[in-house]
Amino acid sequence: MKQGAIARLMRAAGVGGAVAGATVLALSSAIPAGATNTNPANNIIVGSGSSTTYNMMQQIDLLFNNAASCTLTSANTSVAAQPLDFACVTGGGGDPVALDASPTNTPENPWADVAVEEPAIGSGSGIAQLEKVTADHTTTVNVANNINFARSSRAYSSSDYQGLNFVAYAEDAVSWFHYLTVPVAHHVITKTNGVPTSDVTSGTDTVNTPSNGVNNLTKAQLQGIWNGTYKNWNQVGGTDAPIAVFSAQTGSGTQSTWKSYLGTDPTSSSNAVNCVGATCGGPAVIFENQLASLNAGSFLGTNQLAFEADLAANHMITGTQHNTVNDNRSTTVAQSGTAKKVYLTSDAAIAAGAVITIGGVSGTYTVASVKDATNSKPASVTLTEKTSGIVIPGASVTWTNTSSSTQAWTTADINATVRADAIFFYSYGKWKNQTGATSGTQARDCATNGCGGIKLPAGYTAALGNIDSISLNDNHTLDGTFPAPRYLFNVYSNGSNSKIAAAATPATLNYVSEAGFICKPQNSSITNPSTGNSYVTDLQATISASGFFPLSAAYTSGGVNTTPIASEGTVPHPVSGMTLTSGNHDYSKYMNVTGTGLAGGYQSSNGNPSGFCLVSSTDNNASA
Repeated sequence: MKQGAIARLMRAAGVGGAVAGATVLALSSAIPAGATNTNPANNIIVGSGSSTTYNMMQQIDLLFNNAASCTLTSANTSVAAQPLDFACVTGGGGDPVALDASPTNTPENPWADVAVEEPAIGSGSGIAQLEKVTADHTTTVNVANNINFARSSRAYSSSDYQGLNFVAYAEDAVSWFHYLTVPVAHHVITKTNGVPTSDVTSGTDTVNTPSNGVNNLTKAQLQGIWNGTYKNWNQVGGTDAPIAVFSAQTGSGTQSTWKSYLGTDPTSSSNAVNCVGATCGGPAVIFENQLASLNAGSFLGTNQLAFEADLAANHMITGTQHNTVNDNRSTTVAQSGTAKKVYLTSDAAIAAGAVITIGGVSGTYTVASVKDATNSKPASVTLTEKTSGIVIPGASVTWTNTSSSTQAWTTADINATVRADAIFFYSYGKWKNQTGATSGTQARDCATNGCGGIKLPAGYTAALGNIDSISLNDNHTLDGTFPAPRYLFNVYSNGSNSKIAAAATPATLNYVSEAGFICKPQNSSITNPSTGNSYVTDLQATISASGFFPLSAAYTSGGVNTTPIASEGTVPHPVSGMTLTSGNHDYSKYMNVTGTGLAGGYQSSNGNPSGFCLVSSTDNNASA
């Protein structure tokens, strides 16, 4: 705040006319003699990275932050001053601190640490922060300050630096996304004797997109779409329209998963997609798992704009549009007939049911039947009512033919056109969470449910597709049957590589490591006092509510239970070998590591901890 502003605030509060500089000095000297600033006694645990797991980890943070901890407030301030550094209250009349790790009194968060999430910047970018490099590993930068772990929706890769442990706690899958229907303008066309005289839009119709009938694509077809082998939906089972290809940003875990699955970079600008003639602009890049930018505005650069213009000019949506056509017709009376019949100069496409007016005769009349002219006699029209006057030859006869025609063209706006032709890739769990879908191919109404974090006008529906005839559903995701499955991870530095971020703090390990809060098997018997459930039950419910699938002993068969996974294999630098004490805080007492007093004791099958997570390491990578 500027000094002038401070002075005005002080005067408003009744402080006299001291100059601004003196006011600031007086404020700064108001700290009691002998008092000093101090670091808090608890820890802030900061996660960064993945967009896919960002909201879910925020909910898990709440579980951890609200878990049982030591007492922070003094009940007897006349004896013991209230600590202001978030330290546990001890001695001097303070409340007792129950940190005995007994089965009935086990603090999950013993020293009231606080877990928070930095905004989503992508899995690869969060890992790069721990590695202290740019996301493309080209430049060393000090970006890991205050970052304790990375959220990641991708597995470790051979290019990751040594010294990182990846702890998987949930599963997900990635598949291709497309719109099924889009809204287009409803037309009211007026004609006079068959010649159009006006075309006015009146509301909207819903039409099928070119990919509406395509619910399955093979891996080869998906590879061909993203590398430009297939440029039209009719090449992969759809109807005639160019494919508008979208991709997510480099550094995204979803992009990395799709890249690994395809075996080619879906974001590469050299991919021969979004083409006008022989010139191709490459994929339109938008943020992962969000559809707000899946529109015409996402096409950047000269050729992308040309592609957009091409779509707009040709209205490249196939399907049906219903047009209301009002055709105003007229003729004259050739000769009079009976009171219910007149002879017309020309039938002029009149038909039974038409409502006519006759010049010189009051009222309107409905045509009961029409007999075409024969043997040089004029056509006769039989009416359902008697005419109320004399029909004079030469009198005018007028009516309107109203019909609803189906045509294979639309006048959708350019955003609807782009969406109708688009393909993207998407997290199954995020899709379920955002739309309330119960399976991948379940059509979701984007006006009611929202699609990709946004609500669109009525007429938009969308879905994710199957791959290689394998349905995208919960069971196939959990058991790994679906062709593009993935784990969701938290990543920490294990301290073995001095070139990257320092080893994760004990507080961080107590939260996200394979032996900490999210993973430890003892949580199946430790009760959350806020809900009365075991912490495993609440953690699994939180993960499931986010659309993902918690890991447990039943995951390989496509299920979820409260039985921990037996440890699988060995990790070069397991958490049990890392520093788990900080000052007088011994976190090992509350973690699933060897030699602790934690309720239930250390649980392991081969030296690594069992639990509700799987751990892997980059320590065998060639990259330093």
